[in-house]
Formats: sequence, structure tokens, C-alpha cells
Amino acid sequence: MPPRADHMGLTVEDMDVMVEFYRDTLGFEVVLRAHSDDEEMDTEPLRTLVGIDDADLEVAFLDAPGCAVELVRYDAPPGDSVEGVSNNDVGAKHFAFEVDDIDEWYDRFEATENVSTTSPPQDFGFTPRFCARPRGQRRRTPRSRMRERGKR
Repeated sequence: MPPRADHMGLTVEDMDVMVEFYRDTLGFEVVLRAHSDDEEMDTEPLRTLVGIDDADLEVAFLDAPGCAVELVRYDAPPGDSVEGVSNNDVGAKHFAFEVDDIDEWYDRFEATENVSTTSPPQDFGFTPRFCARPRGQRRRTPRSRMRERGKR
């Protein structure tokens, strides 16, 4: 049996903005939010896992249907920015979601002050889609793609 997806991790610049997007805009539940300086967190295994000995970071896990979202913000050491990454660049990322009514979600995002979209839903032969992301996170945040349920 092949492995099942557990979560998708994103390194973020502004944890509050990203948690707000996934929680308030998409409706995902925050199940954990912690910082490496929290007394109850054992940081040695965490630093071993991320492969950064002196990592100082904040993490949030949000429960999303089918695959959780892990958000990580590093206070130290500073990492490189991926600003300017385009869809055709190696390493570009997106996170896709399936919805019942794509027009309803597009309208919802358009009415939300903190979300920007790239265009109205586009139907290119197999699934209507559009991209959205938290406003102000334009080039540093993987795009969240929406597609209509039941269509490929």
C-alpha cells in the first residue's frame, strides 16, 4: 500500500497572516501553535528533524480535510528568500484544494480584504481553477489553487 499524505509544510514570513488565511479564510482548525522557546517543547529532536542545529522557530498545524497544513516561521538562523519565483521556476510550489462551487469560493475570496486572486476561474478543458494567496505575501507564498469537486 502506498503511503498516505499526512501534511504539507510551508516556511512562512508572517505566521499571523498565514494562520489567519488558513483558519479564517479557508476554515481550517488550528490544532497546534508553538515556539521552540516554549518550556514544554523538546527542541533537540525538533532541531534534528529540520536539520538546523540552532533553529529558533514557530510552528502551527492546521487540520485540513485529507492533509494537514504545517506552517513554520524561522526566527533564526535567517533563511534565503524565494521572492521572485515564478510558476515555471524549478522549486515553485502550489497547494491545491477541491471545492463544491468554484464561483462561490472565488466570490468569497474577492470579498475578503486580505486575499488576492490571480484571475477569475479559468476552465481549460478539464477543471475550472483559480489561484489565491494572502494579500502582501504575493511572491513568497505558494499559491493555493482551487478546483471544483468532481472535475479533473
